Amino acid sequence: MNREGICKGDCAQCELVREGKVDMVACAIDQTFQRVQRMEKKIESIVGGGVTTIAELPTINE
Repeated sequence: MNREGICKGDCAQCELVREGKVDMVACAIDQTFQRVQRMEKKIESIVGGGVTTIAELPTINE
């Protein structure tokens, strides 16, 4: 990870970007990777039988 602070997930509002403390390509790839990991966990819980309705899915931030 090429960030020197906490990512807020919104590059347009990012103080690190304005100060030139982050490599945007690496940051975008890292954000995409984290999102894919969250989606994979949700898919595993659905396939594993622990979820019967969409309402039971955890939120995207978990």
